[in-house]
Amino acid sequence: MRCIVPIVEGPGDVEAAPLLLRKILFDHLGTYDIEVAKPTKAGGRGAIDRAGGLEKFIRYAAITPECGAILVLVDADDDCSVEWAQRISVRCDQLGVNVPIEIVCAVREYEVWIIASLDSMRGNSMRGSSPFKEDASFDGEIESLSGVKEWIRRQFPPGRTYKETTDQPSLTALIDIPLAHSNSRSFRRLCHAVEELRDAMNSGSAITSPLID
Repeated sequence: MRCIVPIVEGPGDVEAAPLLLRKILFDHLGTYDIEVAKPTKAGGRGAIDRAGGLEKFIRYAAITPECGAILVLVDADDDCSVEWAQRISVRCDQLGVNVPIEIVCAVREYEVWIIASLDSMRGNSMRGSSPFKEDASFDGEIESLSGVKEWIRRQFPPGRTYKETTDQPSLTALIDIPLAHSNSRSFRRLCHAVEELRDAMNSGSAITSPLID
């Protein structure tokens, strides 16, 4: 089956990103004939930024069996997500890879999308207990929050800490797509990117997005 190949930063993303992308494909887009391949792990955004790094990861992803599209998914951290994505888009476009490529930045970290779905997670079970305290809540602009992982740690019950490699995938499985879509602009960008990849795969178009005028 044709697939989307993600390029991600770290070990937590390797497990979490395919879960999230499948939820978007199946639950949000009603698309069941596209699979998500095991991600290519970059080992940090710096490895993508450096000269030749992005190009190496794109070429490696492109030779994945049944690769029909590539999604570069990173944390924006304190940078402007739009500017970073546009710079990377130019480099991707110059490669001439014959599959569509989308670049998406989580503002500020991947875990912002978990917080965007927080209201649907209280009371759900993860490893036998609730992932968040019953009174866990967030008021304000989610994507202006600094120290996202630290904020999540404070919402866990006493004696329990946030472990990215295990909790990121487990919490991703609990994300409510419509709720996260409503609460996070960058999550809406991710959903749109997956939709664009699906449409490009169906039409045979090798787009690179975001497009640069």
